[in-house]
Amino acid sequence: MEQPFYHIFRFIRDNHYSITSDEFTRQLTSHPDYPSLYAISDSLSHWEIENMVVKIPVTEFSKLPEIFIAVTGMEGHYDILYVKKVAGDKVMVYEGKQKREMEANHFLKIWSGIVLVAESASKESRSAWQLGTGLSKALLILMMVMFFLRLISGGYTFSTLLFLLLSMAGMFLSVLAVRETLGFFSGAVHKICNAGSKTSCGEVLSSPGARIFGKISLSDLCLVYFTALIWTLLAAPGVCNDLWFFIVHLAGVLFAFYSVYYQAFVLKKWCVICLGIGLVTCLQFGILLLFSDYTPVYQFFPVFMISISLIALGWLWWKEQLIRLKDLRVAEIELLTLKRNRKVFKALLEEGEQVDETGLSKIPSMGPTRSLAGEVIYEVLSPSCVYCKKAYQSYYDLMQKMKGGDAVGFRLVFNVNPDNEQNPYLEVCYKVFEIYEKEGGEQAWKALHRWYTSDFSLEVWYGWYGRTAQEHVPRYKQYLYAQYNWCKENNINHTPATIFRGYLCPLSFSISDLRLFMEDA
Repeated sequence: MEQPFYHIFRFIRDNHYSITSDEFTRQLTSHPDYPSLYAISDSLSHWEIENMVVKIPVTEFSKLPEIFIAVTGMEGHYDILYVKKVAGDKVMVYEGKQKREMEANHFLKIWSGIVLVAESASKESRSAWQLGTGLSKALLILMMVMFFLRLISGGYTFSTLLFLLLSMAGMFLSVLAVRETLGFFSGAVHKICNAGSKTSCGEVLSSPGARIFGKISLSDLCLVYFTALIWTLLAAPGVCNDLWFFIVHLAGVLFAFYSVYYQAFVLKKWCVICLGIGLVTCLQFGILLLFSDYTPVYQFFPVFMISISLIALGWLWWKEQLIRLKDLRVAEIELLTLKRNRKVFKALLEEGEQVDETGLSKIPSMGPTRSLAGEVIYEVLSPSCVYCKKAYQSYYDLMQKMKGGDAVGFRLVFNVNPDNEQNPYLEVCYKVFEIYEKEGGEQAWKALHRWYTSDFSLEVWYGWYGRTAQEHVPRYKQYLYAQYNWCKENNINHTPATIFRGYLCPLSFSISDLRLFMEDA
């Protein structure tokens, strides 16, 4: 996740929404106005999180909710912070992965008065989120119970337990080393690894001397080695007394000395994580020197070798998937950023087929409201088109996100041949026209919503709305003729289709993305 906006992700989670970090990064960083407060607000709207950006007097600070996003700073330099009220006249301010406590009076001096507030998740969605996290916690507790039961029943000596704990510490450090090698950013680790001019975990771990056969890194070896130690100790606690186990660990100590030599005299840079792993290895070797009786118990050695072989194969496969996933995430963000670029959208839109929008505005069409807004999106659908279900849902979601404002209007055009009397779905068109005339656009749109979220059963439709009055059918047929002929004249021979600013929208663009380009009208 991008470090600068981690605190925004925290704000979302503190409001009990189950947005993943990947989804957060993808949507926010690909927004055409990123980084900005508008990009954050628009992304929250995309996830159907009710939010509002307002500027209020400083005197109204006490009326703000417990948590909110605030803009601080002077003209020319602004910061977007996550602010949480705490006990007393203090606030906790989050920026990136950093947090600091601040006197409320001091915060008010740097606050611009602009805030973003969001509605917390409903009890239903919060319960679903808590259920998911609850299951994860339950599984973790179960694993810990199983682990402690194994320790109790395994007959472990103090030296073996200490060796096992050190192995777990070594595995933890190895995971940090692997993350640094693969480029997964962690603020705390990054600070430790780059504490001085002579320390750089990244340089050491990515250097040629930290690789075997050009592909396998020392961080991979350490992770596999310590994981295999843990599995072997859990399966066979007596392995610490095995002569072969002592010899294998001696090789690990030699690698640790090689790592120190390479850092000190070749790279002349220190890797704090590598030094920690070396220290763990030496401490384990000291335990073996003090407590092992070096008995050649050959049945333990195969257990360790099988463990290390299986774990190595599993890790190399999983590492390849992680690298591929990371590359795909980067490529997806770059693609979304390009796709949401206003200049790219305009160029692709204007390269498409232009339609007679003036003529379109003159033919009968339906919208949630009777008035046409300045910016109009026309939806070309058919009541029998299965693909129109998804398209209509996208239109509906977009309408909900636009909150029915006057800036954007939505109009429906049917691409249905009224001369085809064998088409039973003509009745759906006629009935929608009738509802529109008698009850208005909102009710007609509700009827359309019921239809496109149903299984296209005419019997069910008749049960809902009955049949169209026959005396009105000729007039509604003329409406259909006007819409159908307009589609033919403009070479629209398919459904669904979207018309935006006088052009057919490219199929490569999602209907939901249109909201990103509305302000360019």
